[in-house]
Amino acid sequence: MTAAAIDIGTNSILLLVADYSPEQGLRPLVDRAKTVRLGEGLGRSSQLQPDAIARTLAGLADYATVLEQYSPDTVLCFATEAVRRSHNRELFCQQVRERFGWNIRILSPEEEARYTFSGVCSSLPTLAEPCWVVDIGGGSTEVIYGRDSAITYQNSFTVGAVTLQERFSLAGRISPKQLILVEQQLHSIFADILPATGPVLLSGGTATTLAALEQRLTTYDIQKIDGYPLTAARIDDLYDRLNRLSLEERRQLPGMEAGRADIILAALVILQTLIKQLATDRLRVTVRGARYGLLLALAENRPS
Repeated sequence: MTAAAIDIGTNSILLLVADYSPEQGLRPLVDRAKTVRLGEGLGRSSQLQPDAIARTLAGLADYATVLEQYSPDTVLCFATEAVRRSHNRELFCQQVRERFGWNIRILSPEEEARYTFSGVCSSLPTLAEPCWVVDIGGGSTEVIYGRDSAITYQNSFTVGAVTLQERFSLAGRISPKQLILVEQQLHSIFADILPATGPVLLSGGTATTLAALEQRLTTYDIQKIDGYPLTAARIDDLYDRLNRLSLEERRQLPGMEAGRADIILAALVILQTLIKQLATDRLRVTVRGARYGLLLALAENRPS
């Protein structure tokens, strides 16, 4: 079976095309990300803005061209926080359906967390211990704890890199006074997260960008990013280094994903706060996420 999953997020749209077999599981053929900032201005208006919709439709048109080359048996198109929150989501979904023939499934926060966890864990052998999965998105942050399919904690927090940046105007340098205010807000949001044993697997564009920045990658290399180890000290160093740079200087850094320079500091503050809450230093980047979990669920429930 060949299937595709399109993840419409607040900051990026992701495309995964993969083969599946019971013996080998998912074998990715295409795994791409494109920054479209669909959630731009959503916090002020509760509406998806026309320019943001136009950027997203243009990105989806590029993905439709890719899909023509692979002719997948199924295309799953799903959306998360930005579309969940928007008052005009039906209009957006209708435009996607009319233009591409894809029915958008809007995941609930619980579904997003569950599919993220199963997608991340799909690349791992049987887990010897429970683990945390953290996915910092543009509009929400998923935090899940469990082992294999047994999840003992999950939450989708309605704060992400885009929403935090817009709320506190964090695109430029963050002052110490600003940082204290933001951290106080985040600690209250994440207050119910308690330390637990196990490694932390970091999923999503923030994590992969940090791995690329650490290695100064000029081209995106999944082999060098997937499984890349990080520590709290290295994340603190990255924050300090990036916060000394102007927005334009950040954009020029090797490894900085296009369209992410203005939200990377906000994402790092979220990650730093979570690391303190989790009280762990065992961090590893993964390229997998909810799109992998959805395709696995489709494949494993498919009649033989």
